[in-house]
Amino acid sequence: MKRNYARFWRNYARQTETGLGDLYKNISRVISPAVKGEVLDVGSAGVVNYDLARVDSLTTVDLFSVRIKLPVKHRHLVSDVRYLSLPAGRFDTVLAQFLFHHLAEKTLDETDRSVIGGLAEIKRVLKPGGEILVVESFLPRYLEIVEETGYPLLMAACRMINFPQVRQYSLSKFLKLTEVAGLKCRGRKILDKGRFVSQFGLKIPAALSPVEVYFLNFGKPRLYRGK
Repeated sequence: MKRNYARFWRNYARQTETGLGDLYKNISRVISPAVKGEVLDVGSAGVVNYDLARVDSLTTVDLFSVRIKLPVKHRHLVSDVRYLSLPAGRFDTVLAQFLFHHLAEKTLDETDRSVIGGLAEIKRVLKPGGEILVVESFLPRYLEIVEETGYPLLMAACRMINFPQVRQYSLSKFLKLTEVAGLKCRGRKILDKGRFVSQFGLKIPAALSPVEVYFLNFGKPRLYRGK
């Protein structure tokens, strides 16, 4: 699965420069003003689609190695977002783009715990007063119910086509998981998907996709006393 994940994301990274360029330009306009200081980009796959002018250093994390040249101090860690080998309270900004629907496990309950674990670990490494920036695609609730009903079939289909398994949440369900992880949403914004999106590794017209893409931001209170 790790090999498939690397192959998929490297192909997706190439698409961000071509067919998905509109979407990533729209994302950049929204997230760039908020990316600053010591920055952690989780699940980046080497895609840096934001302004680095206010970035002091950038740490990227993914399940496979990435080689990119950037005009700021940069290091890459091969790691799982749920088990980051990083000190607590290290980063001013943590960024996660299209990450959480890839934390799918064999069952819905296991997947929820996986996502909560990733969110909690991101919160742990964030400085008090820092900001978490999430860009994620979400299904309407009625389609999420269909997905939940047929989840074993979805997992089997992903294995058949050699595609990394996914669990596409609704916005309301995802926000409930962020609350369990101790995060409070400060703001949300629906983003223009542009002309094309990627679904199961295929580029399709955005108008045919039921998903919506949101920008969400979360904070860590300065008086936070947890680990």
